Amino acid sequence: MAEGGFEVLSDGGISQVEVSEAVGLDQISYEVGEYRGSMEVCMEWLRRCPNMYTMLRDRATGGIVAYCGMVPVASECYGRLRSGTLLDLDIPGDSVLDLDRAPRGLYRVYLLSVVVHPEYRGRGFAKAVLKAAFGRLAAGRAGGVFVGGMLAEAVSAEGEGLCRGLGMECVGATVRGTELYEVEWPGGFVMERDFSLDKGRGNGIIQTSATKKKDGEQ
Repeated sequence: MAEGGFEVLSDGGISQVEVSEAVGLDQISYEVGEYRGSMEVCMEWLRRCPNMYTMLRDRATGGIVAYCGMVPVASECYGRLRSGTLLDLDIPGDSVLDLDRAPRGLYRVYLLSVVVHPEYRGRGFAKAVLKAAFGRLAAGRAGGVFVGGMLAEAVSAEGEGLCRGLGMECVGATVRGTELYEVEWPGGFVMERDFSLDKGRGNGIIQTSATKKKDGEQ
């Protein structure tokens, strides 16, 4: 739970209707079409990785008001993303992994986006979905599945603030000129050691690879 009246949805079980609501949040929050996820792409990723989404539901309305999207990807795909030549919405479905079914080893994830409905910003809901999502990264350690790093594209000053707050550093740029951020976790991600937003900036709406802000937004 994020706070009374709100419920964090994680551990799989996200429905097509809920994915549609997440895509709808993109439409509400973002202007630039090339950064928006499509139902077809998102559903293909979800089939490959049932735990890619962490969402926050308003119990009063039943609606999804915030979400985080994160996918583990194959090494070759991660390398192309890190080089900036492969953009996130072009991640092939067969490069998306399901860590719940993965063999023992060290993996890397791509942070797609964190979005909060405009009417719900400034209440800590971005941190709530991020905390739940990162909790899943650490869950595989008992089975020998470790997450050794994360990459994200920042397309706004606020997205940059999030990345830096998570301990990420700028490692390059994409072919569209946006900055790429990465963090390495030697030995695998540990929640108590590695999760913090203390250095982050912003009011609770985080934009990474989802879109640019609308003109005039702060």
